[in-house]
Amino acid sequence: MFVLGLQGSPRKKGNTRFLLSEFLEEAQRLGAKTQMIEVCQKKIEPCMEYVLCEKKGICPIDDDMKHEIYPLLRKADVIVANADLPYVYRKLLPPGRKSHRLDRLKYSCSALVIHWALDKQYPQIGHHSTFLSDDFRAGLDKIFRDKSMGDDPCFYIHAPVRSDPSAAPAGCDTFSVAVGVGHLDGKHPQDWERLTSIARKVVFKKLKRIGITDIEDHIKFEITVPPSEWEESLNISRGSVFGSLAHNIFQMGYFRPHNRDGRYRNLYFTGGSTHPGNGIPMVLLSARLVSERIISEQKREGKKLQ
Repeated sequence: MFVLGLQGSPRKKGNTRFLLSEFLEEAQRLGAKTQMIEVCQKKIEPCMEYVLCEKKGICPIDDDMKHEIYPLLRKADVIVANADLPYVYRKLLPPGRKSHRLDRLKYSCSALVIHWALDKQYPQIGHHSTFLSDDFRAGLDKIFRDKSMGDDPCFYIHAPVRSDPSAAPAGCDTFSVAVGVGHLDGKHPQDWERLTSIARKVVFKKLKRIGITDIEDHIKFEITVPPSEWEESLNISRGSVFGSLAHNIFQMGYFRPHNRDGRYRNLYFTGGSTHPGNGIPMVLLSARLVSERIISEQKREGKKLQ
């Protein structure tokens, strides 16, 4: 058996790479040949028109995807897609009823993320820190009803230097501030620059309450990622970063998109928009469920995975 892993995270010591490395290591221990491709280090151009590939049988774009990755994918007995499931149906597969049905489903919220490179360390902030709103209900209504952001939004701060010193130069810090906001909705357009300005002021105000009064003076540079960036750069439908598809009674269990495609029988899915649902624990569980299903179904159909 040959197992190919496509590693898409730019962080060499990030959780995505760690999980994939552990998976490939275990596969190797069980006798499989493995290979990891660092996608971020490859020259891959955006797709122009997938119909050309179908008509000619070859991708017209001359890049590493064509010469290195596609030849390996064509040999695969099974493909597991962990990209955003609605995106796969909408952009990577031929048009069909499935993609139209997915467009009608409810989507989860998004996040406005602000990354700060700081030339000073702030030990008051742990690896994971959550700041809640005084008016939690009003904030949720703004997110899910108005597809916007509360006036006093909740936010979360990730400080990776606490566990990975290489995330910043010595004596410096790195903060990623995630503010809960609504997903992209044409019926509820938002001024994300204005909302980003409001979010920054709220974050600074709450940090001052715990003694961090000078952080604005120590921001060396800032990168802001609004919902539109999640959709445009990372192909996350409507910028819904928390598993894309929402959880409600008709989008859970059997009603949630299944982890095997009905047309391409060797195409499987893992991630937050398939079984069992969104959130990191369930995303990891989805990988286990799809692995068990692949082994069971491929054996039942008399196929030996190569």
